Amino acid sequence: MHLTFRIFISLVLLHIAWLAPVFAEDPVLLRIGDEAITLSEFKEAYSRNNDHANRAGHEHVEEYLELYIDYRLKVKEAKSQGLDTLPDFRRELNGYRDQLAREFMAEHEVTDQLVREAWERSLYDIRASHILLRLPPDASPEDTLEVYTRIMDIYREINDGADFSELAGEVSEGPSARDTEAAANQSARRRNAGDLGFFTVFDMIYPFESAAYNTPPGEVSKPVRTDFGYHLVKVTDRLPAMGEARVAHIMLMTPPDMEKEEIAEKEQQIFDIYGQLQEGADFARMAEDFSEDRQSAGNGGEMAPFTSSRMVPEFIEAIHHLAESVDISPPVRSDFGWHIIKLIDRSPPPSFEAAEDEIRARVARNDRSRILQKQPEDMHEAFPEFTRIMQEYHDGILLFEVTEKEVWDEAITDTLGLKAFFEENRSEYQENELNSVRGMVIADYQQYLEKKWINRLRTKYDVRVNRELLKTVNFE
Repeated sequence: MHLTFRIFISLVLLHIAWLAPVFAEDPVLLRIGDEAITLSEFKEAYSRNNDHANRAGHEHVEEYLELYIDYRLKVKEAKSQGLDTLPDFRRELNGYRDQLAREFMAEHEVTDQLVREAWERSLYDIRASHILLRLPPDASPEDTLEVYTRIMDIYREINDGADFSELAGEVSEGPSARDTEAAANQSARRRNAGDLGFFTVFDMIYPFESAAYNTPPGEVSKPVRTDFGYHLVKVTDRLPAMGEARVAHIMLMTPPDMEKEEIAEKEQQIFDIYGQLQEGADFARMAEDFSEDRQSAGNGGEMAPFTSSRMVPEFIEAIHHLAESVDISPPVRSDFGWHIIKLIDRSPPPSFEAAEDEIRARVARNDRSRILQKQPEDMHEAFPEFTRIMQEYHDGILLFEVTEKEVWDEAITDTLGLKAFFEENRSEYQENELNSVRGMVIADYQQYLEKKWINRLRTKYDVRVNRELLKTVNFE
């Protein structure tokens, strides 16, 4: 059963929810074992779960109190069984916390800071390299310490003068740090010493993005943790944002396994083509005749529009120096070959006013919400409603799990008990055969088991109510 539906059923059918804060001089209304429930907690729960039309005086309050006690008994029993410590429970609760945090960020003022930050970052393209030591998000403290110690040793080596690129090739566990041989489904690839090329806001996981934007060009960040592991980030360039560009190019390929003599011939050929363009040759015709990028050659060399993270860094640097649509770059070498680039059009980043709605939507969907997970105190202080809803999720999951264990599964698996219950109550059913009314009998048997369970819980845990205090409160 989907967890949202499970929580909805558990909470709505029982009409139960509660708020955790304890206010100064707030009298205790109810004690269940060693737990104290204040008057304000109960009154808040009652008010939120009963509209004015349903508040029919003291008798109605007493009825609700009994439901509330049953609810708190079940949750307490779930905790006593350790259900709140199980990995599945923590995983489900954390999943709801992720989702809820994103929703709160989308609706509350904390988002404003992240939206403004994202827009300011969108004004720049960053080129960075990294050294990665892999570590899963759920790594043990021992494994985390071991990897952190290694990354700190590498960081100290770099500060002592070691070459970042050489270390990346030696120790980085990122896929781009080493040469890749040709395989059936991919071509050979030269190592790039961890070079990630250019990127902008939202292209990288948020902690990595922040490290890159907060590190000056030429410097290396301190170790930063992401879901992939620990990184050292070296920023090699920072340019005004290219935005989205449309270009045409003429390309002569130089694959990694090409002989030096052939590479020299390609270089001579690309400069010959460039010379002809400088003398007035038509770019589109030259692309059709000479470009080895056959996807674009038939279209006069024109490529699909792209942003900085979608193209090799040499392209981005060359486009940065092309100011007019008539500009043509000198030959540029990339890992794929030689290029001559013609700028057709650029769409720079929009103003904050024009971009705000889209950025706000992306922030809400982005992993930026997880920064609030790392500061749960701030989240709960800033948003009391967040605390209340998380408590509902927490108790709702426990309520479902413990009821499933103690009642629902028992009613289905206890065939002897079910048969005995049917025999004792046969007169309540129109059919005389259990199989004919099994679904109805199981539902009734569940109610029977639940009542027995509640009686056991009320015996197990001491329940005390200050009924004199309850009489003094107006719930209308």
